[in-house]
Amino acid sequence: MSVEADGTEHSTDVVQISRPDTLADLASLGLTLAESKQLLAGVQQEIVAAQARLHAALRPECRD
Repeated sequence: MSVEADGTEHSTDVVQISRPDTLADLASLGLTLAESKQLLAGVQQEIVAAQARLHAALRPECRD
């Protein structure tokens, strides 16, 4: 979740991971490397988008 300069809150789902709910195999606990990379890529994309929105909202207008 991010909060815009005007106080507006923005949230986005960055990844959906579907895994069995069983704990039969302890090796399957946590995220796989592929799931971790997918999660990190989604988080980075959203952070960059939020930073760009903030920069665009705060930058001065160019008259030329």
